[in-house]
Amino acid sequence: MPNIGWQELMLLSIFVGILAILVAIIVLVARSPGVRKKTAEFEAQLRRPAEPGERVYKPQGNGPRLLAFIIDLVIFGTVVGLLAMVGAALSGAALESLTGGILAVIMVVVWFAYFAGLEAVLGRTIGKMALGLRVIGANEQPCGWRQAFARNITKALATCSLLGLILTSIFIDRSATAQRLGDRLAGTTVVKDVTEAYWRNLVDPTQEPVKPMHE
Repeated sequence: MPNIGWQELMLLSIFVGILAILVAIIVLVARSPGVRKKTAEFEAQLRRPAEPGERVYKPQGNGPRLLAFIIDLVIFGTVVGLLAMVGAALSGAALESLTGGILAVIMVVVWFAYFAGLEAVLGRTIGKMALGLRVIGANEQPCGWRQAFARNITKALATCSLLGLILTSIFIDRSATAQRLGDRLAGTTVVKDVTEAYWRNLVDPTQEPVKPMHE
């Protein structure tokens, strides 16, 4: 068993502390009255009755999103590995000699270029394309740059720990619009295009229909 010095323990404690503080801040912001109001409005928009033949969006749960994320992680890891190999070759150093700081920078750059960049430009990553998913914002508009960065900052934090992944799954499962914490902060959700009034099967048919927000 490798020996861990006090310096490593201190760095690990600082990392865990910062991560816990960031998660707490995100949770508090996501539960703030302003964000909860926007979430309710978003839900009302997606619940609006669909006209015959109109394209509506169906929020996607943990299953399709997890499969898409696995595909994206494979691509992400491949790109990071290739860039690390190229960087080591250009510097004339061995791959093992790359420091953790350099690898961290490569991972951060690739993470936001891939996840945030593709979602802002195309509305979906390659994994989401494969599953027929897309990210939309309020009023069913495409995901913008600010929204893409906001949702992928929280995704990066959640991916760092098993607890983060579990909390993400719980939030998606308990949200009527399948929004995780990052989606609530960014005002987005992940949907799949359908051409039927799917909400009629999900909500109580005896309830009054929700008036479209854009009327």
